[in-house]
Amino acid sequence: KYVATEARALKSLRSLTIEAQFGLKDLGVTYHGGEGFLLRREFLCKHGTMIRSGAGSTAKAECLASGISGISGHTHRLAPYRREGYRSLQWNEAGTLSRLDPPYMPGKPDWSNGMILGYFGRNSWRVEEVHAENGKLVYGGRSF
Repeated sequence: KYVATEARALKSLRSLTIEAQFGLKDLGVTYHGGEGFLLRREFLCKHGTMIRSGAGSTAKAECLASGISGISGHTHRLAPYRREGYRSLQWNEAGTLSRLDPPYMPGKPDWSNGMILGYFGRNSWRVEEVHAENGKLVYGGRSF
């Protein structure tokens, strides 16, 4: 943001892009920017920009704003929102694998350790929450 707003003369330098700064091409990573990408016609993956109070509230806002199912990680919470009806929708806040007591934040943030696992078949998909306990991921009754 700084380059775009305060140092416009540097904006044309390709070495200052996010892709170049993190060496994403060498790592085989495709950068999609803030809007995310459609993993499927009806499933959006994005970082997210919304924050709502309480686990699941941001998932609901993202789902209703996009009109499709998806995942986002902006809140660092691990929570779903589901809407049934003529067309079922689901959005998941994807949790975080970082510390829950970051030194740069006052107090204790409302975050959840864990991640989302996704399964995508030809005509169906599902996502599952994987919680972390005592520094280990717990899935299927096993700790990793």
